[in-house]
Order: sequence, then C-alpha cells, then structure tokens
Amino acid sequence: MKDTLKRRLQLAFKIALTCAVTLLAIEVLLRFAGSYYQKRFWNASTVSPETVAILALGESTTGGLWLPIEDSYPKQLQRLLRAHYQTERIQVLIPPHTGQNTSQMLHRFPNYLSASRPVLVIIMAGVNNIWSLAESNLGDFMPPGHWRTYAFRLRRWADDVKLFRLARHLFDSSGQAWENMRSDLEGKPRYTPWPPENDPLVAHIGMDAFMRLWRSDVGRMIEQAKEAGAGAILMTYPNYDTPPLSEFRAMAAKWSIPLVENHKAFADLIQQGRAKEFSSRIFATPTPRATRLWPAMLLAAS
Repeated sequence: MKDTLKRRLQLAFKIALTCAVTLLAIEVLLRFAGSYYQKRFWNASTVSPETVAILALGESTTGGLWLPIEDSYPKQLQRLLRAHYQTERIQVLIPPHTGQNTSQMLHRFPNYLSASRPVLVIIMAGVNNIWSLAESNLGDFMPPGHWRTYAFRLRRWADDVKLFRLARHLFDSSGQAWENMRSDLEGKPRYTPWPPENDPLVAHIGMDAFMRLWRSDVGRMIEQAKEAGAGAILMTYPNYDTPPLSEFRAMAAKWSIPLVENHKAFADLIQQGRAKEFSSRIFATPTPRATRLWPAMLLAAS
C-alpha cells in the first residue's frame, strides 16, 4: 500500500515537473519570439541619419484622434518649423501607440529614442493615468503593506506573463485574436476598455499616489532624453487640469526645461465657458485663433 502511494506521488511529481518545465519553455520561447519581432519592428521604424527628428510624446490628443494625421498638432508644428528653417529635413514624429498612460510611455521610451534619435522631445502626458492602469507603475506608490497594493502588483505581474496573454488571445471572442497577438509581439501597449470601469484596487487611494506616479514616470523620461543628448519641452494641456498646472511648473523647474502653458492659447474660450465645445477637436480643428497660436507658442519655446 505504501509502495503504491509512493509510486503515485512520484508520478504526480514527475507530471507536475514536466508541466512546469514545458510552460517555462513556452514562456521563454514566446519572449524570445516577441523580442525578435520587436527588434525587426523598431529597426524598420528607424529614421534616416539626415532627418532632424522631434519626438512628440503624448496620448490621443497628441495623435489628433478622430482627425487626419496632418491636422494633429505635431504635424502643424512640423509645417511651421520647416517654413521657419527653410528645410524639409525636419520631422515631428508621433510614436505608433496612442491611449497610453505615462508608465507605458516610459517602458517604450528607450525604443522611441533609439528609433527616432530625436534632437528634442516634447512631452504632454499624464491625463490618462487615473483611468488607464495597464502596465502602470502605480503599485510603487500605493500604501505599503495593504492587500490592494499586493493585488495590484500581482495583477500587473500576471499581465506581463506571455502565457496568460496567449491564453486570453486564444479564448478571445472579439474576432481580433490574431491582430491582438501581433500587437503583443510588437510590444504595443495593452489598452484599458473605454469607457473605463471603476477599479476596486485603486478606488480608495487619493490623488497623491497618482501625482507621485506622474512625477516619477515623466521625470525619468526627461532624464533619459537628456542622457541621449536630446532637449526636452514640457507642455500643459489646454483643457485639462490633471495633472494640475503646479505639477508641470515644478517639473519644468526641477529639470530646467521650457514649459509651454497651452491653456493660455485657449484662455478666451475657457473664460467664455465654451472650451467644452472644442474638447474633442481642440488639438486640430481650425478654430481661428487657438490652434494657430498653440504651435506658434511651441515654436517660440523651441
């Protein structure tokens, strides 16, 4: 009886060990394949040495959501700079990812720098941090020792396990499983569903944790840009107050970089209470004064 039980335990152990080794091997293989695929992706995204590149880092507001790319603020700025310096070599580049929080930007920032080799990085980021929590570094700033903090960190770790992500894709009922797999291989950020759902793990923490997250992520990007030999410009949002203006001013002062206070370009609309009329198109639609003044302010700061 004891020998039978012993043999069964040994068999169970061998099966468990075989499964664990197999899963680990698959995880390593998936990570290797993803790394290879990303390397090809970023090599194909590298700009030519003759290009004078400026990297515009932000969210959908930077990409000009719902509008032609040529109407986005970076492309407006590109036209102004080319006209000002009389050259077509200048390119204002928008990373191929939108809808990100600052942690997602930070995680991909070295790739952005190596691919574009920018002389200047423009950062207008942070408004997504409160609702977009995928890959977020927020767990580093949540109350220590609380179960929600541990759960948040564990969830973020699990989200980065390739096997879990592959399983989600295989059981995806949206009809976009293969497209999502390719996005994962390219290292694209994982998006939070819109409209965002209330997350019970962060429902009870105050704004201080989110502000510390913003300071850390944005500060590290500015530091990395400087280390790469690029200048940096920080910009406020014209129509958002998260993070507040005081945070932008303190960050710009800390790193001794220019700050473009975009809300000034829209002061008249805000004072008239009409800013919300333009909230979804404020970054590109030709409102006669504001969208021309904003890139001009940035041109002066650069």
